[in-house]
Amino acid sequence: MLDTLTSPKGIGIYFMDNTYSPSEYSMIREMKRLRKVCAELRCDNEEIVSQVFWFLYNWPTDFIEQCWGSNPMLHEHLHDKFRGYYSKAPNPHSAILQFYWELDEKGKAILIDYILSLPKYK
Repeated sequence: MLDTLTSPKGIGIYFMDNTYSPSEYSMIREMKRLRKVCAELRCDNEEIVSQVFWFLYNWPTDFIEQCWGSNPMLHEHLHDKFRGYYSKAPNPHSAILQFYWELDEKGKAILIDYILSLPKYK
């Protein structure tokens, strides 16, 4: 199956499904999803990137509870996972990135929606 991804400059990037590893293809799907979210929110890429970087350097300590607090078992599981990444990470920003990449698609969507819902640059 041939698929297309359009770069920010409008250049089409073509690839075959089996050209990329599952994790690379997952990242490509996530990029497409984020573009859709961006269009729905009528945000420009710079605004979203700035919001995500702001979160990487200023994440609220209760962000897991804010995202998954309604499910106590999942909240506890993800909190323990994050604590493990944080204890082994060379810096806190790496822990957040590792946590994000280890989430399933639904979890990634929940976290991104949370980040984009935060007040801009508190």
